[in-house]
Amino acid sequence: HDITASLDPSLPVLFACDFDNNCLRRIFTHEGQCETVTTFAGSQLGSPGHKDGRSSEALFNHPGGIAMSSGGEALFVADTYNQCIRMLYRDEQSVWQVSTIAGSPGEKGFADGFGDAARFNDPTGICLTDEDQVIVADFSNSAIRQLTFNNTTSRWQVTTLIGRKGEMNKDGLIKGVGGYVDGPSKDALINRPHGVCFDHRGDRILIADCFNNRIRALSHGIVTTLV
Repeated sequence: HDITASLDPSLPVLFACDFDNNCLRRIFTHEGQCETVTTFAGSQLGSPGHKDGRSSEALFNHPGGIAMSSGGEALFVADTYNQCIRMLYRDEQSVWQVSTIAGSPGEKGFADGFGDAARFNDPTGICLTDEDQVIVADFSNSAIRQLTFNNTTSRWQVTTLIGRKGEMNKDGLIKGVGGYVDGPSKDALINRPHGVCFDHRGDRILIADCFNNRIRALSHGIVTTLV
Protein backbone atom coordinates (compact mmCIF):
# COMPACT_ATOMS: atom_id res chain seq x y z
CA HIS A 1 0.00 0.00 0.00
CA ASP A 2 2.95 2.32 0.60
CA ILE A 3 6.72 2.01 0.65
CA THR A 4 9.67 4.03 1.90
CA ALA A 5 13.42 3.93 1.63
CA SER A 6 16.35 5.59 3.33
CA LEU A 7 17.62 8.81 1.81
CA ASP A 8 21.05 7.16 1.97
CA PRO A 9 21.43 5.11 -1.25
CA SER A 10 24.04 2.92 0.44
CA LEU A 11 21.32 1.36 2.65
CA PRO A 12 19.69 -1.34 0.49
CA VAL A 13 16.50 -1.72 2.57
CA LEU A 14 12.90 -0.81 1.79
CA PHE A 15 9.99 -0.77 4.24
CA ALA A 16 6.45 -1.44 3.02
CA CYS A 17 2.92 -1.35 4.43
CA ASP A 18 1.22 -4.68 3.81
CA PHE A 19 -2.27 -3.22 4.20
CA ASP A 20 -4.50 -6.30 4.24
CA ASN A 21 -1.97 -8.40 6.17
CA ASN A 22 -1.86 -5.77 8.94
CA CYS A 23 1.92 -5.68 9.06
CA LEU A 24 5.05 -3.92 7.90
CA ARG A 25 7.49 -5.73 5.64
CA ARG A 26 11.23 -5.23 5.24
CA ILE A 27 12.67 -5.74 1.78
CA PHE A 28 16.39 -6.29 1.37
CA THR A 29 17.77 -5.52 -2.06
CA HIS A 30 21.02 -6.20 -3.88
CA GLU A 31 22.03 -4.34 -7.03
CA GLY A 32 18.48 -3.14 -7.47
CA GLN A 33 16.88 -6.58 -7.13
CA CYS A 34 14.75 -7.93 -4.30
CA GLU A 35 16.76 -10.43 -2.26
CA THR A 36 14.73 -11.13 0.90
CA VAL A 37 11.35 -10.09 2.32
CA THR A 38 10.63 -10.38 6.05
CA THR A 39 7.82 -9.31 8.37
CA PHE A 40 9.26 -6.40 10.29
CA ALA A 41 6.36 -5.46 12.57
CA GLY A 42 2.82 -6.65 13.11
CA SER A 43 1.06 -9.98 13.22
CA GLN A 44 2.66 -12.95 11.47
CA LEU A 45 -0.89 -14.25 10.96
CA GLY A 46 -2.30 -11.09 9.42
CA SER A 47 -4.50 -10.38 12.44
CA PRO A 48 -5.58 -6.76 12.98
CA GLY A 49 -5.29 -5.05 16.35
CA HIS A 50 -3.56 -2.34 18.30
CA LYS A 51 -0.58 -3.06 20.50
CA ASP A 52 2.57 -1.07 21.20
CA GLY A 53 5.90 -2.52 22.29
CA ARG A 54 8.50 -4.64 20.54
CA SER A 55 8.01 -4.63 16.78
CA SER A 56 7.71 -8.43 16.75
CA GLU A 57 4.75 -8.23 19.16
CA ALA A 58 3.08 -5.03 17.99
CA LEU A 59 -0.25 -5.04 16.15
CA PHE A 60 -1.59 -2.81 13.39
CA ASN A 61 -4.95 -2.43 11.68
CA HIS A 62 -4.50 -1.90 7.95
CA PRO A 63 -1.45 0.38 7.92
CA GLY A 64 -1.78 2.66 4.91
CA GLY A 65 1.31 4.87 4.86
CA ILE A 66 4.93 4.76 5.96
CA ALA A 67 7.80 7.26 5.95
CA MET A 68 11.35 7.33 7.27
CA SER A 69 12.99 10.18 9.17
CA SER A 70 15.84 11.98 7.44
CA GLY A 71 18.44 10.26 9.61
CA GLY A 72 16.88 6.83 9.21
CA GLU A 73 16.51 6.39 12.96
CA ALA A 74 12.69 6.29 12.98
CA LEU A 75 9.74 5.18 10.89
CA PHE A 76 6.29 6.77 11.00
CA VAL A 77 3.15 4.83 10.07
CA ALA A 78 -0.39 5.95 9.29
CA ASP A 79 -2.29 3.11 10.96
CA THR A 80 -5.44 3.69 8.95
CA TYR A 81 -8.17 1.67 10.65
CA ASN A 82 -6.72 2.27 14.12
CA GLN A 83 -7.06 6.02 13.42
CA CYS A 84 -3.56 6.51 14.85
CA ILE A 85 -0.08 7.56 13.91
CA ARG A 86 2.59 5.13 15.09
CA MET A 87 6.35 5.54 15.39
CA LEU A 88 9.02 2.83 15.24
CA TYR A 89 12.43 3.45 16.77
CA ARG A 90 15.35 1.52 18.21
CA ASP A 91 15.70 1.35 22.00
CA GLU A 92 18.97 1.30 23.94
CA GLN A 93 19.44 -2.37 23.03
CA SER A 94 18.83 -1.56 19.32
CA VAL A 95 15.49 -3.41 19.42
CA TRP A 96 12.77 -1.84 17.29
CA GLN A 97 9.88 -0.55 19.39
CA VAL A 98 6.42 0.66 18.31
CA SER A 99 4.72 3.61 19.98
CA THR A 100 1.42 5.39 19.31
CA ILE A 101 2.22 9.10 19.09
CA ALA A 102 -1.12 10.59 18.02
CA GLY A 103 -4.75 9.55 17.95
CA SER A 104 -6.73 7.10 20.06
CA PRO A 105 -7.13 3.50 18.82
CA GLY A 106 -10.39 3.06 16.94
CA GLU A 107 -11.66 6.56 17.76
CA LYS A 108 -12.65 8.48 14.63
CA GLY A 109 -13.03 12.25 14.64
CA PHE A 110 -11.48 15.57 13.71
CA ALA A 111 -9.55 17.23 16.52
CA ASP A 112 -6.17 18.87 16.94
CA GLY A 113 -4.17 18.52 20.13
CA PHE A 114 -1.42 16.59 21.85
CA GLY A 115 -1.00 12.84 21.52
CA ASP A 116 -4.13 10.82 22.24
CA ALA A 117 -6.31 13.95 22.36
CA ALA A 118 -6.00 14.29 18.57
CA ARG A 119 -8.46 12.55 16.26
CA PHE A 120 -8.13 11.30 12.69
CA ASN A 121 -10.51 9.69 10.23
CA ASP A 122 -8.73 7.07 8.11
CA PRO A 123 -5.20 8.54 7.90
CA THR A 124 -3.46 7.15 4.82
CA GLY A 125 -0.53 8.92 3.18
CA ILE A 126 2.38 10.15 5.28
CA CYS A 127 5.66 11.97 4.67
CA LEU A 128 8.27 14.03 6.50
CA THR A 129 9.54 17.53 5.85
CA ASP A 130 13.16 18.61 5.98
CA GLU A 131 12.61 19.47 9.67
CA ASP A 132 11.14 15.98 10.31
CA GLN A 133 7.64 17.32 10.80
CA VAL A 134 5.18 14.54 10.00
CA ILE A 135 2.58 15.30 7.33
CA VAL A 136 -0.53 13.10 7.13
CA ALA A 137 -3.26 12.78 4.51
CA ASP A 138 -6.35 12.45 6.72
CA PHE A 139 -8.45 10.79 4.05
CA SER A 140 -12.03 10.77 5.34
CA ASN A 141 -11.61 14.18 6.95
CA SER A 142 -10.48 15.68 3.62
CA ALA A 143 -7.62 17.27 5.52
CA ILE A 144 -3.85 17.55 5.71
CA ARG A 145 -2.54 17.29 9.26
CA GLN A 146 0.88 18.03 10.72
CA LEU A 147 2.62 16.45 13.71
CA THR A 148 5.37 18.42 15.44
CA PHE A 149 7.37 17.20 18.41
CA ASN A 150 6.98 19.61 21.32
CA ASN A 151 10.20 19.68 23.34
CA THR A 152 8.47 21.26 26.34
CA THR A 153 5.88 18.52 26.77
CA SER A 154 7.87 15.73 25.04
CA ARG A 155 4.71 14.93 23.11
CA TRP A 156 3.61 15.17 19.50
CA GLN A 157 1.25 18.03 18.68
CA VAL A 158 -1.27 17.66 15.85
CA THR A 159 -2.44 20.69 13.86
CA THR A 160 -4.46 21.07 10.66
CA LEU A 161 -2.74 22.57 7.62
CA ILE A 162 -5.66 22.18 5.20
CA GLY A 163 -9.22 21.22 6.07
CA ARG A 164 -12.37 22.36 7.76
CA LYS A 165 -14.56 20.68 10.35
CA GLY A 166 -18.15 19.90 9.44
CA GLU A 167 -21.20 19.51 11.63
CA MET A 168 -21.59 16.61 14.05
CA ASN A 169 -23.59 13.80 12.44
CA LYS A 170 -26.32 11.68 14.02
CA ASP A 171 -23.70 9.28 15.38
CA GLY A 172 -21.90 12.10 17.17
CA LEU A 173 -18.98 12.07 14.71
CA ILE A 174 -17.38 15.26 13.44
CA LYS A 175 -15.89 14.87 9.96
CA GLY A 176 -14.10 17.20 7.63
CA VAL A 177 -15.71 19.06 4.72
CA GLY A 178 -14.57 18.04 1.25
CA GLY A 179 -14.42 20.44 -1.67
CA TYR A 180 -12.22 22.12 -4.24
CA VAL A 181 -10.83 25.54 -3.42
CA ASP A 182 -7.33 26.90 -4.05
CA GLY A 183 -5.84 29.83 -2.12
CA PRO A 184 -4.74 30.45 1.47
CA SER A 185 -4.56 27.15 3.36
CA LYS A 186 -7.10 28.32 5.96
CA ASP A 187 -9.72 28.69 3.19
CA ALA A 188 -8.62 25.91 0.82
CA LEU A 189 -10.57 22.68 0.40
CA ILE A 190 -9.52 19.24 -0.80
CA ASN A 191 -11.53 16.04 -1.19
CA ARG A 192 -10.29 12.75 0.22
CA PRO A 193 -6.50 13.11 -0.09
CA HIS A 194 -4.84 9.73 -0.34
CA GLY A 195 -1.13 10.47 -0.65
CA VAL A 196 1.36 13.15 0.31
CA CYS A 197 5.04 13.69 -0.34
CA PHE A 198 7.49 16.46 0.43
CA ASP A 199 9.26 18.19 -2.44
CA HIS A 200 12.68 18.89 -0.92
CA ARG A 201 13.79 21.10 -3.80
CA GLY A 202 10.62 23.13 -3.96
CA ASP A 203 10.00 23.23 -0.19
CA ARG A 204 6.36 22.25 -0.65
CA ILE A 205 3.92 19.47 0.15
CA LEU A 206 2.45 17.60 -2.82
CA ILE A 207 -1.01 16.10 -2.38
CA ALA A 208 -2.86 13.39 -4.31
CA ASP A 209 -6.36 14.88 -4.08
CA CYS A 210 -8.17 11.64 -4.81
CA PHE A 211 -11.85 12.57 -5.23
CA ASN A 212 -10.98 15.80 -7.04
CA ASN A 213 -8.72 13.88 -9.46
CA ARG A 214 -6.05 16.54 -9.01
CA ILE A 215 -2.50 16.98 -7.77
CA ARG A 216 -2.37 19.89 -5.36
CA ALA A 217 0.54 21.67 -3.69
CA LEU A 218 0.88 23.50 -0.38
CA SER A 219 3.70 26.02 -0.28
CA HIS A 220 4.17 28.81 2.27
CA GLY A 221 0.52 28.73 3.27
CA ILE A 222 -0.93 28.74 -0.26
CA VAL A 223 -2.70 25.82 -1.93
CA THR A 224 -2.52 25.51 -5.72
CA THR A 225 -3.51 22.95 -8.34
CA LEU A 226 -0.64 21.53 -10.37
CA VAL A 227 -2.48 19.05 -12.57
